[in-house]
Amino acid sequence: MEYFDIVKRFEKRFGYQDLPQTATIAFNTARQEGEEDLHDWADRIMTLATKAFQRNHRLCR
Repeated sequence: MEYFDIVKRFEKRFGYQDLPQTATIAFNTARQEGEEDLHDWADRIMTLATKAFQRNHRLCR
């Protein structure tokens, strides 16, 4: 079994597990790729934002 298969299985079983600081850095340093269209960029940045600001989202509900 490949490493990424194991990681996907862990994510499926336990959900997304990453340090909040790591997710925030990934969000803050994200840049639109040269060939990436606007819709794909929006999807990717929303995914990063959701991971980076999970705690804030819970407070806003």
